[in-house]
Amino acid sequence: LTLRWLDTFLKDLNRSELFTNVQNTYSQWLTIGRLLRGFIKKDLSSNSTYDEDEFFVPSTRNET
Repeated sequence: LTLRWLDTFLKDLNRSELFTNVQNTYSQWLTIGRLLRGFIKKDLSSNSTYDEDEFFVPSTRNET
């Protein structure tokens, strides 16, 4: 019963206007992430143990 309710809820949510701009919002967040990453890299440039993959930014939403 709960799963059926959840399934219906997700389908309704998927059709709602909330999700029409998801891709656009996602790309904006990626831009913010890249800016933050730039600041973080600048601060940690003296740290030799800094791992580049720690702040992995996927190019598409499907890679998350």
